[in-house]
Amino acid sequence: MLYQLSQEGNLSQRQMAAWLGCHQSTISRELRRNQSSLGCYLPDTAQAESETRTKNAKQPFKNVSESALELVKEGLKNYHSPEQIAGRLKKAGQESLSHETIYQMIYQNYP
Repeated sequence: MLYQLSQEGNLSQRQMAAWLGCHQSTISRELRRNQSSLGCYLPDTAQAESETRTKNAKQPFKNVSESALELVKEGLKNYHSPEQIAGRLKKAGQESLSHETIYQMIYQNYP
């Protein structure tokens, strides 16, 4: 719908927002966030990017390696604190995870 409105004529972002019943900053953000490399808004590309962002947002700790996760799980099984686990990861030469990240894993029942 946004694409049609922008193609139909000389509607400003404010006019498009009024027609769609949303705030003009929503239109501005949508257009800015989803511009193609050519600087134009393409709805199919915008939808694909939106789906990618949604998918990535639902994958907590996606950058944590399996070996680091195993060390975190093992440490928690052995009743080590997140601070101790973070220290062991660093000592083992694994990727660096802060104790805050490990606490977030615990709160979200992740490992």
